Amino acid sequence: MLDWERIGHKTEFIINRFNSKDFEEFGFFAPPVGLGRTGWKGNVLLNSGIQLMLDLMTGSNVDSASYFNQANTYIGVGTSTLAAASTHAGLQCTTASKVFVQASAGYPSRTSETIWYRALFGSNDANNSWAEFTICNGLSDAAGCNLNRAVSDQGVKASGQTWTIDVKITLD
Repeated sequence: MLDWERIGHKTEFIINRFNSKDFEEFGFFAPPVGLGRTGWKGNVLLNSGIQLMLDLMTGSNVDSASYFNQANTYIGVGTSTLAAASTHAGLQCTTASKVFVQASAGYPSRTSETIWYRALFGSNDANNSWAEFTICNGLSDAAGCNLNRAVSDQGVKASGQTWTIDVKITLD
């Protein structure tokens, strides 16, 4: 009998909500003035994202545009509550409800077996329901490959608010 090893992953999401004026003045040290922080665990790696990771590991069929580095990485948010499935190619909501924001400077960041992504959604970005999330190596589902997809009702972001999203992926 063969003893197979399995690679697993754990994903954590954190959304920090700020009044945009406070964020402009204090940055990430701004008091979250009643807007708060939420977090959750879990997501689904998408088949296309897994295939690209394997291609990147072997150097097969990839170029620098395929990397999930700061220049190429975007975090997408959308409004669909459809359960995540590995066969999805990205966000499931209508194109008009999808918003992708480039990873913040200094992200992604890796420590040991963990990689962190962060994006800042300013006062005029994604002012709608936040229900689904993805990491993409392009500025849209059509322009890049999505690594993962998570579904969690995080409420409605309003104009005048700045929200940040942190995604922590650990391989084990």
